[in-house]
Amino acid sequence: MIKIRNLRKNFGTLEVLRGIDLDVSAGDVAVLIGPSGCGKSTLLRCLNLLEEPTAGRLEIAGRSLEFDGKARIRERQRAEFRAATGMVFQSFNLFPHMTVLENVMSGPLFNGILGKKDARDLAASLLDRVGLGHRLGLYPRQISGGQSQRVAIARALALDPKVMLFDEPTSALDPELVGEVLDVMQSLARDGTTMIVVTHEMSFARNVANRVVFLDGGVIVENGPPEQVLGAPKAERLRTFLSKVEHG
Repeated sequence: MIKIRNLRKNFGTLEVLRGIDLDVSAGDVAVLIGPSGCGKSTLLRCLNLLEEPTAGRLEIAGRSLEFDGKARIRERQRAEFRAATGMVFQSFNLFPHMTVLENVMSGPLFNGILGKKDARDLAASLLDRVGLGHRLGLYPRQISGGQSQRVAIARALALDPKVMLFDEPTSALDPELVGEVLDVMQSLARDGTTMIVVTHEMSFARNVANRVVFLDGGVIVENGPPEQVLGAPKAERLRTFLSKVEHG
């Protein structure tokens, strides 16, 4: 489903990604972990071209792009490539003037994928899937942060992406609301949704992921199943990171 080859990203003279190679198969749940500033979120943003890589090659769902730091990707190429991914951010980014239902309908309507009735039916179905079928007529200000993040997940799913990208989706939530969002993500994983997740929730990585990728300094230090990467880490840097994350 996803092939990343020698991916690099510079911000001026700062090299944030330094040659990333990674494969993610259809139905995989890959969790990216690592210290702040290691390149996790930048890698995720490169995958849906919110950040354009400096060099390397990306392939998602059969579409591939090459980057050489010179030729810019054309807007049509960008849109076609981005259509394969749905992204959920730390902040919910819901439209405050739209109801929960209208927020989820907005993508298919704006992109001309569905008419209004079909978009409404799809949105209602997705909101029911994330446990919010009883909140369709409310506005973002009337629901909790956890509920808002679930709406954001439904909105991303409405465009029928091949891959779901999550950038620390629970980091802005109060602790008691984290579980309801992770439950929805776990349900997506059970349904076979291909997912790449940046998170510090080690329990999610252990229980849901089938691949854990530890980044540090813009490179992949360890990559493998959670029982290997989290249960028997080889790198001292990873052992130090896990001790801090899991034991404070």
